[in-house]
Amino acid sequence: MIGAHVDWIASEQRVDIIKGNHHIVLWIGKTQARVNNAWIELESAPFLLNNRTMVPLRFITEPLGAKLQWDPVKQTIVLMFTA
Repeated sequence: MIGAHVDWIASEQRVDIIKGNHHIVLWIGKTQARVNNAWIELESAPFLLNNRTMVPLRFITEPLGAKLQWDPVKQTIVLMFTA
């Protein structure tokens, strides 16, 4: 949906996300991530749930050019991508 290439490296429990010049690396259970070779501290660590990797949505999408908006009435997140 966001047009990024995502790789799962099981041996390291690592997720690599690449879109254009942006490269995001996250590890399951770790609150540190790497964005374009800079280390960033996360508020919460990625985790596995039912064989799916759960990641902080805002942290993933904003560096890739998206804006997030919370709709409190519908209790949904709206992702907006700019060209």
